[in-house]
Order: sequence, then C-alpha cells, then structure tokens
Amino acid sequence: FVLTERRIVPGDHLDLDLGFDSLRRVELVSALEQSFGRLPDSLTHEVMTVRELIERVSALTRGEAGAGRGVQSW
Repeated sequence: FVLTERRIVPGDHLDLDLGFDSLRRVELVSALEQSFGRLPDSLTHEVMTVRELIERVSALTRGEAGAGRGVQSW
C-alpha cells in the first residue's frame, strides 16, 4: 500500500482519496489506539474523512492526554 506523493488534507476521504479498505481502516484504528488508548469499534465505519477522524479521536480523548494516555501529535 503506497500513498501518492501528494499532501493529505482534512477533506480527504479515507476510502476514495487515500485508498483505505476495511483492513486498512482497522490497522489505522489499531495504530491510533497505541497512542490514545481504547477507541470504539464503531470508529472504523463511522468516519469518512481525515477531518472526521481527527475530530472524533480528539473528542474521545479530550482531557485524557494528561492522564498518561499519550500526547496528541497530529
């Protein structure tokens, strides 16, 4: 899996613009969980764009970075 050499922007659709399939979405959530802790299983099919992903993960982890769950490094 290789992304093009273009810049990823918040409006990019995970599937259409970035080529994510269901397995790649699961891998993405797994990687996010390593930084932010447990996330809902529903996240893999509820977010469609990079912006939605950032907003949803930010909302789910708001205030918990100081509790030792990691530092948000978007």
